[in-house]
Amino acid sequence: EVGDLATLLMTYAEDGLSAESLNLIQVNRLLDELAQVGEAESFDRSQAAEILGRLYRSLSSGLEVKWLTRIILKQTQLDLQPRLFMDAFHRSLFRLYNLRNNLRE
Repeated sequence: EVGDLATLLMTYAEDGLSAESLNLIQVNRLLDELAQVGEAESFDRSQAAEILGRLYRSLSSGLEVKWLTRIILKQTQLDLQPRLFMDAFHRSLFRLYNLRNNLRE
């Protein structure tokens, strides 16, 4: 699925990502925090990345990464760029993604 951010993140995720997972209430609270950051007058990219990072670090499989990403992208009206997700997931992912795409050209 070319161009699908959720599938890309799933590809780079490994099963057993987290030693400690969040329960549904904790995940919901983090999603609420992410929504509040997006509703603020000035969007705080670093705070959004920190929240996404906490969410991703709590997941236990690539499949969870894929579906959480899709939920966030579908349900928010936030202007979340793919790089924000990639940086939150792994600091080198955006660079690797660009390198991979440049090699295809």
